[in-house]
Amino acid sequence: MTGSFAETLSYEFAKVSDYETFVFLGRYCMPVEQIQYDEMKDVVLNQYGNGITEWVLEIMDSWEALIVAFVVAFAAGFAYLFCLEHLAGRAVYVCLIMPCLAFCATGIYLVAHS
Repeated sequence: MTGSFAETLSYEFAKVSDYETFVFLGRYCMPVEQIQYDEMKDVVLNQYGNGITEWVLEIMDSWEALIVAFVVAFAAGFAYLFCLEHLAGRAVYVCLIMPCLAFCATGIYLVAHS
Protein backbone atom coordinates (compact mmCIF):
# COMPACT_ATOMS: atom_id res chain seq x y z
CA MET A 1 0.00 0.00 0.00
CA THR A 2 1.20 3.40 -0.79
CA GLY A 3 0.11 6.60 0.84
CA SER A 4 -1.77 7.15 4.04
CA PHE A 5 -4.99 8.69 5.14
CA ALA A 6 -6.33 10.25 8.26
CA GLU A 7 -9.84 9.94 9.54
CA THR A 8 -11.21 12.91 11.39
CA LEU A 9 -14.35 12.65 13.49
CA SER A 10 -16.16 15.64 14.84
CA TYR A 11 -19.15 15.74 17.14
CA GLU A 12 -21.65 18.49 17.72
CA PHE A 13 -23.47 18.36 21.01
CA ALA A 14 -26.79 20.08 21.44
CA LYS A 15 -29.56 19.96 23.97
CA VAL A 16 -32.53 17.93 22.83
CA SER A 17 -35.78 18.28 24.68
CA ASP A 18 -37.40 15.11 25.92
CA TYR A 19 -40.89 14.09 24.89
CA GLU A 20 -43.47 11.89 26.52
CA THR A 21 -43.59 8.28 25.33
CA PHE A 22 -45.64 5.15 25.83
CA VAL A 23 -44.92 1.46 25.37
CA PHE A 24 -45.79 0.31 21.84
CA LEU A 25 -46.45 -3.40 21.17
CA GLY A 26 -44.75 -4.21 24.45
CA ARG A 27 -41.35 -3.49 22.93
CA TYR A 28 -40.95 0.05 21.57
CA CYS A 29 -41.17 3.53 23.11
CA MET A 30 -43.36 5.71 20.94
CA PRO A 31 -44.05 9.46 21.27
CA VAL A 32 -47.41 10.52 22.66
CA GLU A 33 -47.76 13.44 20.23
CA GLN A 34 -49.71 12.28 17.15
CA ILE A 35 -47.44 13.77 14.45
CA GLN A 36 -44.29 12.22 15.92
CA TYR A 37 -46.19 8.96 16.52
CA ASP A 38 -47.22 8.69 12.86
CA GLU A 39 -43.63 9.24 11.70
CA MET A 40 -42.18 6.74 14.15
CA LYS A 41 -44.87 4.14 13.44
CA ASP A 42 -43.84 4.10 9.78
CA VAL A 43 -40.17 3.74 10.75
CA VAL A 44 -40.87 0.93 13.22
CA LEU A 45 -43.09 -0.97 10.80
CA ASN A 46 -40.68 -0.60 7.89
CA GLN A 47 -37.69 -1.76 9.91
CA TYR A 48 -39.16 -4.26 12.33
CA GLY A 49 -42.73 -4.86 11.24
CA ASN A 50 -44.29 -7.86 9.65
CA GLY A 51 -47.83 -8.91 8.84
CA ILE A 52 -48.77 -9.69 12.44
CA THR A 53 -47.65 -6.34 13.85
CA GLU A 54 -49.45 -4.47 11.08
CA TRP A 55 -52.57 -6.49 11.85
CA VAL A 56 -52.29 -5.67 15.56
CA LEU A 57 -51.77 -1.98 14.76
CA GLU A 58 -54.85 -1.90 12.56
CA ILE A 59 -56.90 -3.43 15.38
CA MET A 60 -55.44 -0.96 17.87
CA ASP A 61 -56.29 1.96 15.57
CA SER A 62 -59.87 0.84 14.87
CA TRP A 63 -61.01 -0.88 18.05
CA GLU A 64 -64.00 1.44 18.45
CA ALA A 65 -65.37 0.52 15.02
CA LEU A 66 -64.83 -3.18 15.69
CA ILE A 67 -66.76 -3.00 18.97
CA VAL A 68 -69.64 -1.15 17.31
CA ALA A 69 -69.69 -3.70 14.46
CA PHE A 70 -69.76 -6.56 16.98
CA VAL A 71 -72.65 -5.03 18.94
CA VAL A 72 -74.66 -4.27 15.78
CA ALA A 73 -74.08 -7.79 14.42
CA PHE A 74 -75.07 -9.32 17.76
CA ALA A 75 -78.28 -7.25 17.94
CA ALA A 76 -79.13 -7.92 14.28
CA GLY A 77 -78.68 -11.65 14.84
CA PHE A 78 -81.11 -11.67 17.74
CA ALA A 79 -83.58 -9.49 15.82
CA TYR A 80 -83.43 -11.96 12.93
CA LEU A 81 -84.04 -14.90 15.27
CA PHE A 82 -86.97 -13.07 16.89
CA CYS A 83 -88.53 -12.31 13.50
CA LEU A 84 -87.92 -15.87 12.33
CA GLU A 85 -89.64 -17.28 15.40
CA HIS A 86 -92.65 -14.96 15.36
CA LEU A 87 -93.13 -14.05 11.72
CA ALA A 88 -92.03 -17.13 9.75
CA GLY A 89 -95.53 -18.68 9.63
CA ARG A 90 -97.09 -15.45 8.44
CA ALA A 91 -94.37 -14.99 5.83
CA VAL A 92 -95.08 -18.45 4.41
CA TYR A 93 -98.81 -17.71 4.11
CA VAL A 94 -98.11 -14.31 2.52
CA CYS A 95 -95.78 -15.96 0.00
CA LEU A 96 -98.50 -18.50 -0.85
CA ILE A 97 -101.41 -16.05 -1.09
CA MET A 98 -99.67 -13.21 -3.03
CA PRO A 99 -99.04 -15.21 -6.25
CA CYS A 100 -102.62 -16.52 -6.17
CA LEU A 101 -104.00 -12.99 -5.80
CA ALA A 102 -101.67 -11.69 -8.53
CA PHE A 103 -102.79 -14.40 -10.98
CA CYS A 104 -106.45 -13.85 -10.10
CA ALA A 105 -106.12 -10.07 -10.57
CA THR A 106 -104.34 -10.56 -13.91
CA GLY A 107 -107.06 -12.97 -15.08
CA ILE A 108 -109.86 -10.60 -14.05
CA TYR A 109 -108.07 -7.72 -15.84
CA LEU A 110 -107.65 -9.76 -19.03
CA VAL A 111 -111.28 -10.99 -19.00
CA ALA A 112 -112.59 -7.48 -18.36
CA HIS A 113 -110.55 -5.94 -21.21
CA SER A 114 -111.03 -8.62 -23.86
